[in-house]
Amino acid sequence: MDNNKLETISNLFENSEISYGLEQNKEIAKRGGKIAKNTRDNLEEELGETVISSTNVLNYKYLKTNNLDNNKILKEGKTMNYSYVMGIENIDKLKENNFEIKPYGNNYGISFSSDKIEVFENFIFDTLQNGFWNEYLGKEKVFIFKFDDGKIKRYVLNKYNEKEILNLCQQFANYEFESIDKMLRDNNFYAETYYKY
Repeated sequence: MDNNKLETISNLFENSEISYGLEQNKEIAKRGGKIAKNTRDNLEEELGETVISSTNVLNYKYLKTNNLDNNKILKEGKTMNYSYVMGIENIDKLKENNFEIKPYGNNYGISFSSDKIEVFENFIFDTLQNGFWNEYLGKEKVFIFKFDDGKIKRYVLNKYNEKEILNLCQQFANYEFESIDKMLRDNNFYAETYYKY
């Protein structure tokens, strides 16, 4: 068993629960990590030796995951993330934090590495106008909805919540999308970035 398998155990645990904010996601990740650690400790006790070795270190330059979700991987395992941002009036905070920004009329195509996810999500939570949603695509596809009353719901797309996310996108846009995948692929920014590889 290596670090990747232990991380997969944690990810499976995280994806089994619907979470609605950064703090709740942190708690779920901690619980998943604890389960993975206990599993590793129990296995090492049974085997009488460690299951972690120096050959498990992530240091990818490029990883092709599958036909639908090919992602650029930077050194030290940092995944690139892409977001087509609408419903934001001022993006100065992202400029100050060296995000790559491409204007699309009143909207923006934003590119950022995985170490900036928390900054990006906090920015979206704080500045997204009510009645809009935002998604970003990287290792995961994350959707953040801000309802008319200011309530925020955050989802990591999976097969269990895909219909719920699609329904919310349709309600917010007042438009019937064929599927989430087609909606994202039809976006020029995502076609030029995330789906290009």
